[in-house]
Amino acid sequence: MLDFAGLLLFIVALAFSVSFHEFCHAWAANRLGDPTARFAGRLTMNPMAHVDPVGTLIAPGVMYLLTQGGAVFGWAKPVPVDSHNLKSPRWDGLKVALLGPFSNVLLGLVAAVVFGVMAGFGLTDNAFGELLRQLLRVNCLLAVFNLMPIPPLDGSWILDCILPRGAYNAYQKIKPYGMLFLVAIILVPGLSSVLIGIPFSILMTILGSVANGVAGAIA
Repeated sequence: MLDFAGLLLFIVALAFSVSFHEFCHAWAANRLGDPTARFAGRLTMNPMAHVDPVGTLIAPGVMYLLTQGGAVFGWAKPVPVDSHNLKSPRWDGLKVALLGPFSNVLLGLVAAVVFGVMAGFGLTDNAFGELLRQLLRVNCLLAVFNLMPIPPLDGSWILDCILPRGAYNAYQKIKPYGMLFLVAIILVPGLSSVLIGIPFSILMTILGSVANGVAGAIA
């Protein structure tokens, strides 16, 4: 049986989460000297500015229904950043990149705390409680996925900053093939289980413990 109610809550959680993720990229870039995203109208929480029809709605929606809420991922329109406007292109670029996944950890933490408060009062068996569950799951997945050091993901900036010159030059040569690596990770069950599934489970366990702790303190 198709869970269209669950799908709707999932899409809402994903659209809000990727919008906050991209807004944080735009905010950080603007603060560090690059107004490109602001001029492009991306310094906003309006989902219409960030949502990609295919990556945020169609693809994740189809995957959600086919896997019954299992292995699902999505994406938004990338925020434009001109590193030439940054005072320190590599290190400021790293700050801009990492604020995206860190924003998802923050959203996941907020969702966990609010869910814990509601659970403490026995109020989670409703649509809002399910939305919080989806927010927690979606943000953990976005944080883990985007922190992988594979172009064009945010985590690739880590290697840009820490690799010595020889390794950095070699890394630049394989960057154009980053999407192929991502497709392989997503499609090969063993790779996705290790590189995404394990850190995702760890983060979910940590935030789940926060929720349980809050609920226990109230009950």
